[in-house]
Amino acid sequence: MITDRIENLKSYEKVANGLDLAIKFFETATADMVQGRYDLDGDRVFANVQGYEPKEYNDEMLFEAHKKYIDLQAVLSGGERIDWAIVDTLTEEREEYSKGGDIAFYSGEGAMEIPLRAGDFTILMPQDAHKPGIKLDDCKDVVKVVVKIAVD
Repeated sequence: MITDRIENLKSYEKVANGLDLAIKFFETATADMVQGRYDLDGDRVFANVQGYEPKEYNDEMLFEAHKKYIDLQAVLSGGERIDWAIVDTLTEEREEYSKGGDIAFYSGEGAMEIPLRAGDFTILMPQDAHKPGIKLDDCKDVVKVVVKIAVD
């Protein structure tokens, strides 16, 4: 897991093949851009722009993790909290890998809370379980980009 400011994203370019396309995308990304999917390299690298209201934390929330894609999650406006844990320390509740999906859900204790405010990003690798979309302070609305980068 890496967390930093979007303006520093270029210094992590070698972390994953395809991150260069995400860096280029963020050169023009704005909080008022049209929500939806943006293909940067077909299904290998794509961005999902989404707007929503973060949820109050509750004990029913599950962690998620992905095997096929690295997540680069960046907040363009507003803010949210993402809880993080190493996937091997959690209990798998259900998975969709066997159905062709790229997600599994886990319960357990988080190791860290990551506050993401406008201009912040985090890179989440397959071993990084995460609970996104948790309310941070008094932030009511979030515009976030999730760039999915295929694992080589």
